[in-house]
Amino acid sequence: MNNRTRQKLRSVYKSIAKLDLKWYQSPIKRSAYKIFWRSIEIVTGRKNKIRQIGGPMHSQFTFSANPEQTKELKDCGFNILKPNEVPIGLVEKHRRIIRLSLEKIDGNSEISNEASKKYLVTIDHKKFSEEYLSELYSYFTNQYFINIATNYLGEKPLLTEMKVLHSPPNISNKNKAFSGSQLWHSDFDDTKVLKIFVYLSDVKTENGPLEIISKGSCVESIYNKKYRWGTRGISHNDSLAPKNAITNSITGPQGTIILADTVNCLHRDSRSVKDSKYMLYANYSTRTSFRHAPVNWLLPRFLSEYSMHLSSPLLRIDPSRYFLDKIAINN
Repeated sequence: MNNRTRQKLRSVYKSIAKLDLKWYQSPIKRSAYKIFWRSIEIVTGRKNKIRQIGGPMHSQFTFSANPEQTKELKDCGFNILKPNEVPIGLVEKHRRIIRLSLEKIDGNSEISNEASKKYLVTIDHKKFSEEYLSELYSYFTNQYFINIATNYLGEKPLLTEMKVLHSPPNISNKNKAFSGSQLWHSDFDDTKVLKIFVYLSDVKTENGPLEIISKGSCVESIYNKKYRWGTRGISHNDSLAPKNAITNSITGPQGTIILADTVNCLHRDSRSVKDSKYMLYANYSTRTSFRHAPVNWLLPRFLSEYSMHLSSPLLRIDPSRYFLDKIAINN
């Protein structure tokens, strides 16, 4: 195939990639999407490969997730680890990444508002060295987290996000006109996900902690009331909270870890923040998520590299694969 033909194919692909079909909006669309990609897995022989757990870069770890934690995650949709509950195999990395992150934050006042949110912003990855990002990646791909994600998702997980988040003070909003993820909502990413939040300092009520409703209480609100993901005025609304549902406001000391399925649990964050809140964040999804479709599975190898960033978004912060491995690359 000559270069001219390749250029045309690239242009076609880029045009298709810009289309927003919103396959995640309704339960019917979500089911059809999943059936399509499960079929592609079978046809291309990916099914068995994807279902296999682990890999050469992670085989040196021998400890596994606490069965009770995994069960609680499946039953409730979230789990909280206090600093003294962090497993022995993760403690050293846990303390180190908190220390390194605080050092980076202290010397980095500039922030990137990627999602146009004034109440929750992402510290610009460009301000961080490859060495620090590598440390962050090593922490979130610790076998402890991979085991939990694998057991919960039911297959080999894909790490799609890795950030340092800042919730600046917003108490000056006298009308309390909350918006976006400050309101009860379900994330559209996948049919289920595992998000990891790590508090970099003590989080109290005045820091606008994460608030979450357990999975069992949310089934009716999300699936039986014509919920539409990503629809203005419907997907993010405080009226979604079921009557008599318990709101879990997750406060905690520095080093607290929150594991949560933010698709099947209604949640909100960063409301009435008086004092800044900083936390680490990562997101594990399946390899056929709505947010990062594996379009490269459908393309020949010479073109798949141009679509890889859609299904492997962390390539944007590590294009040379200095630290990324198969836990973040959706081949």
